[in-house]
Amino acid sequence: MAESFDAKKEGNRIVAAYLSAVGWAKEWQRTIVREIHRPQEREVIEEKIRKVDHQIEDAEGKFSDEVDHWLKSKDPMRFEVLETIYNKLKVRNDLGYFAKAALERIKRSLPPV
Repeated sequence: MAESFDAKKEGNRIVAAYLSAVGWAKEWQRTIVREIHRPQEREVIEEKIRKVDHQIEDAEGKFSDEVDHWLKSKDPMRFEVLETIYNKLKVRNDLGYFAKAALERIKRSLPPV
């Protein structure tokens, strides 16, 4: 028997994947900042910081792609998925530029309440 689609679960999955990826990258960034005070080569630390920046960019890119997928989808449950994502993330103030832009696209696409 086919499993029924749960829009809220899908929205929560997208939010959790984004927050997890960004959270791990930011934790790694804090670890690198602590290493700055240790005697290391500057190039090594700068390379690690660039890797963290790329991880954050990748997480935001994937999140933005998933939001775009649901914005373009013809699935009747798309608004519920988008609303779940929006409600989970609208209260956060630690979102990156592309995540904020994706939330704005969601906000514009949702029907007025």
